[in-house]
Amino acid sequence: MNVSETAALRLLLRCRSVSDVLSDYIEGEVSPVDRVMLWGHLMMCRRCRAYLKQFQNIAEVAGSLAGEELPAGAEEALRGALAAWREGEPWDGEKH
Repeated sequence: MNVSETAALRLLLRCRSVSDVLSDYIEGEVSPVDRVMLWGHLMMCRRCRAYLKQFQNIAEVAGSLAGEELPAGAEEALRGALAAWREGEPWDGEKH
C-alpha cells in the first residue's frame, strides 16, 4: 500500500482525518483517490456531512468578505469552535 492509499484509508475510517482535508476538498485540491474516499466517508457519516455543509457556508461567507476585516474576536471564536468540534465537545465560547 503506498502513502496515498494509506492516507485514503484513514479518510474512510476517521472523522478527524476528514476535517484535515475539507479545505483542500472545497478548493478542489485533493487527489481523485482522496476525493472518492472522502465521499465514501461522507455517505456513511451524518456528522461529517453536516460539518462539510458548515465549512462550505463559512468558505462562501469568507469569500464574500474580500478586503473586509473580521470583527474583533471573530477569528478566535471560529478557532475555538473548530477545536471543540474536533474534540467532540460543545463549544461554550471560552478558550480551551
